[in-house]
Amino acid sequence: MSLSVAAASGALAQKWVCYVAGIDGSAVRLVMKLQPDGVGGLVGPVRCFPVIGRCVAHRGAIDIALSADGSLNATLRFRNGIGCVGTGSANGAFVGAEAVGDYVCETPSGTPASGGSFDCVRRQ
Repeated sequence: MSLSVAAASGALAQKWVCYVAGIDGSAVRLVMKLQPDGVGGLVGPVRCFPVIGRCVAHRGAIDIALSADGSLNATLRFRNGIGCVGTGSANGAFVGAEAVGDYVCETPSGTPASGGSFDCVRRQ
């Protein structure tokens, strides 16, 4: 079952935890509470917790577009104006489902702020 089928099958919030590794050696943990957006994707708030280094911002919102083939495109906007885009793939539909990929973040003026990879697991 693909991640997109799970999104359409229920309106309960899904808790996802992501481990994000920056190309600069930083590492953060993102916690997301995602709900279906009504068109096959997921949306919700995001909180960032530093592990090594610091977060580019601590709170924001994410919008994830999911494809039937398991690919995903994500847009993350933080309250301080930094925006991130991510691409990757997802598998599974229940607790333990995983999403992996790469991301890049920019400041509102277009200056690179961060980039690297992510590995997310659905916790509930």
